[in-house]
Amino acid sequence: MPTGSSGYLYAAVISAVTDLIDQTGKYLVELIMGEIQKMVPESRDAKVTHHVVYKSRDATFWGQSGMPLARPGPVTSVENLILAGDWTETGLPATIEGAVVSGFKAATAID
Repeated sequence: MPTGSSGYLYAAVISAVTDLIDQTGKYLVELIMGEIQKMVPESRDAKVTHHVVYKSRDATFWGQSGMPLARPGPVTSVENLILAGDWTETGLPATIEGAVVSGFKAATAID
């Protein structure tokens, strides 16, 4: 543990899980901590002192299967304007992974 710190910060993102959206924050924290403890056995002694659970029904776009989405790429007709975000064309759903791919595409588009 770094000098002066009193604990660790864990962060988790769960995308497109309609079966979990109505679960309580406490349930989700316990579920996530269970998964972390499987991967990081040393975390089994961790005590959760604070948590924030944010849920959004609209966080992941669900398009019609087989239908291409009309999403813009990073390059625009406006000088020095490059687009990035999970909503741009990445080949992935509008998720955190899509946002990362979009950021790389935007960085590559800069001359």
